[in-house]
Amino acid sequence: MFSLYSHRTTSRRAFTLIELLVVIAIIALLAAILFPAFSRARESARRTSCLSNERQLGMAFQQYFQDYDERFPLLGKKLGSDAVAPVETSWVYTMQAYIKSSQLLRCPSDTTTSWAANSDWNTPTITGRRTSYTLNGYFVEGNSKPEQGGNFPHIASVQKPASVIMLAESAEKKASDGTPFTGNYFHAHVYNPPATGHWVAAKQRPDDLSYERHLEGFNVTYLDGHAKFVKWDQVWRRDDSVIANVTYSDGVTTGPTPSLKGNFDPRQY
Repeated sequence: MFSLYSHRTTSRRAFTLIELLVVIAIIALLAAILFPAFSRARESARRTSCLSNERQLGMAFQQYFQDYDERFPLLGKKLGSDAVAPVETSWVYTMQAYIKSSQLLRCPSDTTTSWAANSDWNTPTITGRRTSYTLNGYFVEGNSKPEQGGNFPHIASVQKPASVIMLAESAEKKASDGTPFTGNYFHAHVYNPPATGHWVAAKQRPDDLSYERHLEGFNVTYLDGHAKFVKWDQVWRRDDSVIANVTYSDGVTTGPTPSLKGNFDPRQY
């Protein structure tokens, strides 16, 4: 007796080697396209977090200025009378009441491993890197000299505070020996190419700033408190029109001041 239904056997055809290779190639191509985009997206998020840190630091400085007659915090001072007494760690220590959280001092893209412990970030005797951000050396009282363009330890001495960079992102390692950079300020007052003081002639860039930390640029805070992302060529330029003859710090020698150094220079008018 025959069944009214016929039974069919179906077979599945397997992928050929060529088809598998094509699929793998497509996946690899997509990965090559998408992974850099994901990486840039992550770095963009870190850049935004860093910029938020700088904005809050800018606000902290404004509060400090109001309380201290528009003067900048001390770079450092002896905590004792002898020559080897511990020294305050610059604005990071002086401004602890205004910053409050050590997390504001660390950029998420800063890969430094030798950080001072959070519990010790405001202790003068503790060594280690404390901050990803660094103060313009022109604003440190008594730091820069007339032959370097002068010294600007209070806001009233700067004509265009909204155009002058106060804080920038610090280099992570010293160019000289590769050890962690723990400096409190960057040497804008020393930058004077072709002179090589804190200036790398081969790159035409300074050695104490991280000017490409975020997508070929870096975050800065201006003297009026606002912060923004910039690229090096947007903020560095030479202007010889402001060169003037002055009496140098020895009180005897006279000579020219350096050229204007873009947005790093408080001599803007």
